[in-house]
Amino acid sequence: MFKNIDLFNQAFFFAPIGMSIVSLEGKWIKVNHALTKITGYTEDELLTTNFQALTYPKDLDTDLSYTQELVEGKRDSFEMEKRYVHKSGKIVWVLLSVSIVREGNKPLFLISQIQDITDRKNSERILKQMAHYDFLTQLPNRRLFEERLNHAIESANFNKGLVAVLYLDLDGFKQINDTFGHDLGDFLLKEVASRLTACMGSKDSVARLAGDEFTILLPETTIDNAKHVAERIIDTLSNKVSVQDVVISITPSIGIAFCDDFNMDVRNLLKYADGAMYQAKQNGKNNYQVSQNR
Repeated sequence: MFKNIDLFNQAFFFAPIGMSIVSLEGKWIKVNHALTKITGYTEDELLTTNFQALTYPKDLDTDLSYTQELVEGKRDSFEMEKRYVHKSGKIVWVLLSVSIVREGNKPLFLISQIQDITDRKNSERILKQMAHYDFLTQLPNRRLFEERLNHAIESANFNKGLVAVLYLDLDGFKQINDTFGHDLGDFLLKEVASRLTACMGSKDSVARLAGDEFTILLPETTIDNAKHVAERIIDTLSNKVSVQDVVISITPSIGIAFCDDFNMDVRNLLKYADGAMYQAKQNGKNNYQVSQNR
């Protein structure tokens, strides 16, 4: 028996993942070396506190709810991804697996296995960033913009609101790119992205679709406000850009389309805004036009 206990202790303390025995109230009773590495706290420090103190606040309610269900016998175990606040202050993602030990019907304590998944979560975040954001400008790309637009249309239909899309193309950008090179062109696109973002309200969204084409989503707006945003964009882009001893003037052609129709979809709304943008080109550029399609 003592040999078995000794083997258990060795397996517990030297396990490659975090292990802990926890009281029903959340106090750590026993912790292993791997858990001290995950949290940054020594064994003695951990044994004077509880898991609640180290849990990231937004994850605590879920953790406590699952734990309570364990104690009440509503489940035998649970698994969740959660965050701890490391002693250094950084956030550590873990995969937490918890089971309960009982004597008859009486709950005694919890056994937790804690695996550090921070690297995996960071990789997932990077992949999500690559899938939904433009690499050059860090703005949302077409995919994310269309998702947001679809959500805005659904919300507007429910709330009987108005959604506007502004479709923007930089006048003469290809000539600038061909004349001064792609490095300067890239700098210019990033500058435009920054200026457009500065024109947005808290609920608005700007995206880069491709090349020198940008779109703006105004999810809760009015016709007058959408026109005002277009005027503000034209004004902010009128300030010349100085780079590499070159001074460049930027002007946009902007098309605006509105959605207040239950049958309107993302594809048609973008098509109407794009069509209005070409009308702006034909009307001398550096202006905006409103689509007549509603």
